[in-house]
Amino acid sequence: MNRRKQSLLNAVIALFSEAVVALVGFWLPQAIIVNYGSKANGLITSLQQLMQYFILIEAGLSGAAVFSLYKPLAENDTNQIQRILFSARRMYSKIGWVFVLLVVLTSVVYPVLIADTGYPNWMVSVLFCLIGLNGATQLLFIGKYKVLLNASQNNRYVVFLNAMSTCLFSLTIILIANLKAHFIVAVGLGCMAYLVRAFCYWLVVRKLFPQYGYRDNSEPYQFKNQKEVFIQQILSLLVMNSSILILSFSKTDMTEISVFTVYNMILTAVFMLMNSIHNGVSAGFGDLIARNDLPKLQSTYAEYEAVYQVFWTVVFSCVSALYLPFIAIYSQKFTDAVYVRPTLCVLFSILGAVWSVRIQQSVLIVAAGKFKEIQRGSIIEAVLAVLLSAVGLMIWGLEGMMIGRVIAALYRMVDFIRLSHRQVLKIKLRVTFKGIILSTVLILLVNLATVWVSNQIPIDTYVKWGLFALVIAVVSLIMALIGHMLLYREQARVIIRKYIKK
Repeated sequence: MNRRKQSLLNAVIALFSEAVVALVGFWLPQAIIVNYGSKANGLITSLQQLMQYFILIEAGLSGAAVFSLYKPLAENDTNQIQRILFSARRMYSKIGWVFVLLVVLTSVVYPVLIADTGYPNWMVSVLFCLIGLNGATQLLFIGKYKVLLNASQNNRYVVFLNAMSTCLFSLTIILIANLKAHFIVAVGLGCMAYLVRAFCYWLVVRKLFPQYGYRDNSEPYQFKNQKEVFIQQILSLLVMNSSILILSFSKTDMTEISVFTVYNMILTAVFMLMNSIHNGVSAGFGDLIARNDLPKLQSTYAEYEAVYQVFWTVVFSCVSALYLPFIAIYSQKFTDAVYVRPTLCVLFSILGAVWSVRIQQSVLIVAAGKFKEIQRGSIIEAVLAVLLSAVGLMIWGLEGMMIGRVIAALYRMVDFIRLSHRQVLKIKLRVTFKGIILSTVLILLVNLATVWVSNQIPIDTYVKWGLFALVIAVVSLIMALIGHMLLYREQARVIIRKYIKK
């Protein structure tokens, strides 16, 4: 299968998988809040976010191993591939057991450092260890397989298997919660999904790559950029998940954390959607960069950007217009906290839009292995995100914290556009900024129209919300196609000739 078909197939499967995950994911907090209360929802979310920091101990290895595999896979250098896979397996095994030790030790201390959860400390510790099963299986069993799948442009399997396990985890908890079983029992049974996922990874890799093994190689491979990738992953996750840490360790009430997580749930679903697009093409860009084919890289990116700007416009026209009506409908049965907050909806929508552009540009930088070059900007972004979020929380609560995150994300978006265009693509920034400005104007126009419509017709049921969403999607798609086909005229002709006329 050629690179274009691989990327398209990856993107389609990833979109479908993430849409299913998002749909199931919306039911999970609702089931927890209705059956166990907002404190329980705040607790499990804070534990899951903290666990992401522990999984970071593999981040440098994962990124460095994937980057190291691009060239030998392009050249079909079996010996080099074997060396990299063997070394990845050994490293994953070591850090996996370090992770297990960290989880056990932290589970004892963590309950003392957070606000009252409504559960005894020993129960919080058990819950922490159960949730840690996700990371343990990723490191001890899955990581070495995921590296090969991602580098070989087969990340559709990664997305699908992860989506399958997430859905199984969520659906199990929803079922057990509605049967009124204990919270710990529900989470414990849900975590069995991670064991199923590990077995499925083994089956897929054994089927796709029977020629490669992970053992009996006497010459380990020394990964390049491992330290830089590790630092970059820490800083990225700090930016993404610092809000939960700040809320948890400032002893913010669990009900307030639950409000944040319900809003963040929608933003996370959007991030997953956008990431699925970028992950589908990242290996293709990595392949072109490994081959030093700059003209092809530039033309491929130009086509990708033209399509992505249309997609970005439609997604965030819908997100910004539908956020508040969805929260109002979704939280109708929640009585222990105030969930409907219009200002939060606006701030989360802005953050999602800015972050999506940031991710689009970072794909190129990571594919090119420019980890050292982005460290300074990553440190600045992390410092801004943590400091501004913490100060904003003290001054204006959740809304203030989100303003801090938006400012940090805007800085990094501009920085990433500059780096990707000057150091990877070697093209001017002008067209990209014009595309972003045009998309922003179109989103604002759609929102002005939808505010008027929603004032005339109350959106108070899921059916009305769905019809409203369909209308917004169609209108914004027409506007985006017209606007961006005029801006990206050359790319539009190429896309029509390559795909539509065929």
